[in-house]
Amino acid sequence: TLGQATGSAGQPAVVRFAIMLDGSIRDVRVVGSSGNRSVDYSAQRAVMGINPFRRLPPGLRRSSIVVEMYFEYQ
Repeated sequence: TLGQATGSAGQPAVVRFAIMLDGSIRDVRVVGSSGNRSVDYSAQRAVMGINPFRRLPPGLRRSSIVVEMYFEYQ
């Protein structure tokens, strides 16, 4: 099982990832724990479930962008 840390997930889970030019995502990781492993895992899976995003605009002139998303359990 994933197990849970003590506490009620009072902090948001922070997930960082890169969106590539083609809209695919890479390097999905939890960079800030909510204090509850189940919430952290669910946040990470939510991001992976979006894959792929829309293609990035052609005029961006970068190979990827890095995004941080905050997930708060209420």
